[in-house]
Amino acid sequence: MPPSNPPRPPGPPGPDDPRRRPPRAGGLEGPRPGRLEGLGGLEGPPPGPQGPPPGPRGPQRPSRPPRPKATKKAAAGAAAAAGAAATPRPPRDPSRAAADDTDAGGRTARRAAAKRRSRRRAFAIGAAIVLLAGGGAAFALSSGGKSEAQARATLKHARTTTTTLPAFQAFTTLTTKVPELTAYEQPSETSKVVSTFSDTTDYKQPRTLLAVNTEPGWWQALLPMRPNGSMGWVRDADVTPANTNFEIRISVSAHYLALYESGEKVLEAQTVMGKPQTPTPLGKFYVTDPVDLQSRPNGAYGAYALGISGYSEVLKTFNGGPGQIAIHGNGQLNTVGTDVSNGCIRVFNDIILQIATKVPLGTPVTIEA
Repeated sequence: MPPSNPPRPPGPPGPDDPRRRPPRAGGLEGPRPGRLEGLGGLEGPPPGPQGPPPGPRGPQRPSRPPRPKATKKAAAGAAAAAGAAATPRPPRDPSRAAADDTDAGGRTARRAAAKRRSRRRAFAIGAAIVLLAGGGAAFALSSGGKSEAQARATLKHARTTTTTLPAFQAFTTLTTKVPELTAYEQPSETSKVVSTFSDTTDYKQPRTLLAVNTEPGWWQALLPMRPNGSMGWVRDADVTPANTNFEIRISVSAHYLALYESGEKVLEAQTVMGKPQTPTPLGKFYVTDPVDLQSRPNGAYGAYALGISGYSEVLKTFNGGPGQIAIHGNGQLNTVGTDVSNGCIRVFNDIILQIATKVPLGTPVTIEA
């Protein structure tokens, strides 16, 4: 039987075999267009001689000897011989067939299990996608349909925005401009009259009130009368409104006074307060009567006295007067921080002079426990 392949020509089967194709320049490690390693890769060129450079047209391949052509008759004979050499397949062993059937059942079960696992993975991936989509939709709804750029701008604005306190509101004072000022319970001339006041005080100061509320054509104000904290409505046509940025705050228990301007503390001092038998009244009042006493600064009221709209709740009259409370001087060094007055608030002379030169009529005075 003729061989299917022609015999090899004699000769060494090594590298000098003319049928052996020489290796491509560089091989798997050599330079190729676009490689970063260069000749020899990252380690540099290989050691030893590299051989002469190829000619202008590269190395010449040795020619192969021509193969003998097989004739159609020889090919037909080879096919007939191959057919004759084929032997019939032996019958299948029954025991092996059962084993094959068992293996097939196992493979079927494994494929079914793999399909179930694939379905579970697909279901989990789908659920994750649904959750992500729902989260994105919720974010879009919560941002009111804003774009990403708008949302980022809003977030940046929220981060940089700082809380600011409301602007200071000046206090409104009301100076009487009629000979007799009438205060009503309601903003109406037909309502009950609370009281009437002259246009000047007992100390010949312009009658000035502190406004607490307003209605068209009317002002509600604190009134300089008993009981402390009385209020009434006066006609806008009977008063001249003005503003003050000053406020005095007093703490009885701390024996402390502070002066504020536009909400900022500008002065503070220790005080003398009323003794337990004649306590200093608590509440919201205002300055009504500044009295300059610098001609006799060592008197009972020091260098200055600021009469306020409050009255003693124990003494109905005092020294021929109605028992009006005042902030005044003569805070002697050994009495500051004690409760020895008849209800007035005493401070050092230099303190009362500083306060008196700043605060106008109607300046609010808040006295707390």
